[in-house]
Amino acid sequence: MLTDGSGMRLTIARYYTPTGRSIQKPYNNGFDEYFDELNSRYDRRELEVSDSIRFTDSLKFITPGGRIVYGGGGIMPDRFVPVDTTGISPYFLKVRPFIYQFSLKYTESHRETLRKYTEPGELEKYLDKQQLLGQFADFASKNGIRQDPAGIKISERLIHTQLKAYIARNILDNKGFYPIWEQIDTTLKHAIKFLEE
Repeated sequence: MLTDGSGMRLTIARYYTPTGRSIQKPYNNGFDEYFDELNSRYDRRELEVSDSIRFTDSLKFITPGGRIVYGGGGIMPDRFVPVDTTGISPYFLKVRPFIYQFSLKYTESHRETLRKYTEPGELEKYLDKQQLLGQFADFASKNGIRQDPAGIKISERLIHTQLKAYIARNILDNKGFYPIWEQIDTTLKHAIKFLEE
């Protein structure tokens, strides 16, 4: 426990499937390569088109249940869900680091009012009336990101939903976060649908 009453859990554990296979990417090539691997996957369009994903036959493994899986770190899902890039603009890529920062500042300066809302739906309705997008664009501008009306229009739904979700998490924890985040998370929507089938 930290001095302010909050807590933190740090683990160096590795996680394995029941067959003993590690589900993590290898760490042995250094910090930069570990994180650059995701950028490489973006460049190869692996997150958009399942046919772009490369599997190395030498890492092929057949589970006791007869399923073919591949090594190399991570798990290929049974159902591929491409990344939705429709709301991503150059403006969004520039302001993305500021979304959580703004949400935290907004929460701190409006906490008393926000605490009145105990249900995610009520809180979201309130936030929808607060013109968060305009306030956020001003905040980003003060942090050196030039306003881009065309980029804001393309990314409006994505930015606005993320702002609401992070503010809701600050007030209602995950109970407030996921019902809002689900609106823009196609992977989460598909997973819920898959589990219901």
